[in-house]
Amino acid sequence: MGAKLDRLVAKADEAGTEATVDYRRSIDHIKDKHAVVQTKLNAYKAANGQNGTISGVALRIAWHDLADAFKALKQ
Repeated sequence: MGAKLDRLVAKADEAGTEATVDYRRSIDHIKDKHAVVQTKLNAYKAANGQNGTISGVALRIAWHDLADAFKALKQ
């Protein structure tokens, strides 16, 4: 995931100043979503099957939010 975000940052640096600011905001948004997914994944792993349904649902929601953030960036 980090390498893909690094490529996006490099792409933002190649763009104009205004586009760079907007692109960086989008990348920061993606990084925030990624952190949420990582937290949910760690909680899911820590639950080790206990209360796994709730943790699994939360993880899937966070994952879809991250995917949506990437889709928005591509538009």
